[in-house]
Amino acid sequence: RTIGKEIGGALRDALSSGKPAISEELKKRLPDEKTIREKVASVLEREINPAIAAHGGVIELLDVKKNDIFIKMGGGCQGCAMSMATLKQGVDTSLRKEIPELGAIYDTTDHAAGLNPYFQPAQ
Repeated sequence: RTIGKEIGGALRDALSSGKPAISEELKKRLPDEKTIREKVASVLEREINPAIAAHGGVIELLDVKKNDIFIKMGGGCQGCAMSMATLKQGVDTSLRKEIPELGAIYDTTDHAAGLNPYFQPAQ
C-alpha cells in the first residue's frame, strides 16, 4: 500500500468516528488571544516587516480569534504577484517557528485593489 492510501484511510476513520479533531485538553493548553496577539506583533515588528520593507511592503495584524490570526498585506505586498509565496514561505514559517501553537493564518488583503505592487501582475 502507498502511504497516501494509509493516510486517507486514517483521515476517513477519524472523521467518521464523531470525535472532535482537536482534544479539549489541547484546546485548554492554548495561549489566550492576548498572548498570541503580543507574540505575533513582536515577530512582525522584529523580523517580518523589516524584511519586506525593502520591497515597500508591510503586514498588519488585524485580529486574533482563538489561535487563528487575520492579517492584511499593504504597500508593495498588496497586489504583488509574489505575495502568496511571501505569506507561505516567509510569514507563515517565521510565525510558526516562534509560535507553534498558532492556528490558521488568514490573509484578508484585497490583492486586486493593489495600486503600487513591487512586482506587476501578468497581463
